[in-house]
Amino acid sequence: MDGSSPVRLPETAVLRPTSGKVLTVVIGLFAAAGLFSFVFRGLWRDALGFAPLAVVVVDLCWLLFWFPSVTVEPSGVTIRNVLRTFRVSWPAIADVRTRYALTLFLRDGRKVVAWSAPSPSRYAGINTVRPDLAGLGRPVGDRGPVDAGLDVTSVPLGDVPSSESGIAAIHVRRAWMALRDAGYLDSGALEGTGVATSWNTRPLLILGALVVLGVLAAVLIR
Repeated sequence: MDGSSPVRLPETAVLRPTSGKVLTVVIGLFAAAGLFSFVFRGLWRDALGFAPLAVVVVDLCWLLFWFPSVTVEPSGVTIRNVLRTFRVSWPAIADVRTRYALTLFLRDGRKVVAWSAPSPSRYAGINTVRPDLAGLGRPVGDRGPVDAGLDVTSVPLGDVPSSESGIAAIHVRRAWMALRDAGYLDSGALEGTGVATSWNTRPLLILGALVVLGVLAAVLIR
């Protein structure tokens, strides 16, 4: 590695399933329509009882399907799941796999699984064609060249680019392998050798407060 060359860090990319966003919006619209129907008919008591429950359902949907994400950034990979967030530095990553979901295997033997990047069902491979596999390299642990004859049977289903796990894996692997091949992971040019874990306290507390308000509303307005 040329010590005078600047470190080319990956650009920040935030990845989350489009289907999760759509589902959250649809649930929100249904909740708003239900509340409007009560108000439109002058059923104010029912509206007051329904509103807290509707907010809880929408917030829960957001927490499960919109909030989780995979962020590829200069310092590493941040995986935000429903309960906890994991910040993994680039040198800490030993392998990237997608058997059930995007999974980062760490050098200390631990692994981090991304809730927002699940692998597709086995039926998804039926619609996968050769052009869909263009640009896929080998797994992180393989230093060999890309196989020009790559086909559906030689690629794990979770690596298919049309899947959530496949898209996330492409971003993570390209950045990790570029830094590795440039010699930055073992040279100390990039800081961090582990993973920082934190609980998603704020959204969980908000959900808990909404549930309490919903129960109180249901009891008091009955």
